[in-house]
Amino acid sequence: QRSPIDGLENGLSALSDGRRGLIGHSPTFPRAWANMYSSWNGAFCSNYLDFPFFLAKLYNPSTCGTYHDEADLYLFPRIFTLWVHIHAQLFQRAALKTSTPSGLAWSSPLLTLLWGKVNLEAAREFRARVDEVIAVKHGGKHPGRR
Repeated sequence: QRSPIDGLENGLSALSDGRRGLIGHSPTFPRAWANMYSSWNGAFCSNYLDFPFFLAKLYNPSTCGTYHDEADLYLFPRIFTLWVHIHAQLFQRAALKTSTPSGLAWSSPLLTLLWGKVNLEAAREFRARVDEVIAVKHGGKHPGRR
């Protein structure tokens, strides 16, 4: 287990539901990371013909409505909404006896490309922010690397 790195807001949460143990963790700059993860996953899902249904697992109150106040609670509800989404997709595809929904063609290669470019720029800015903290607080040497 790695220790939190000063200035990066990362680490493990002490949150527990009393039965299943740890339910939260904080990646580097957790709110920014969760926003980027949601956007990256949205761009990935935009390849599916019925991608708006895939966005529901990301942009719902249970997932996006929690981590702005409790940053380390992003993944816990995200896992549950993903589980529900996967099962809904499996049941729908089994009932329709196809993995291709009929009449739905909402994907757009141009949208996916543009969304990916925006995400790449956000990733560069995120990396620059991390590098700045490492430079200022740790003399340019990443404390988590040997």
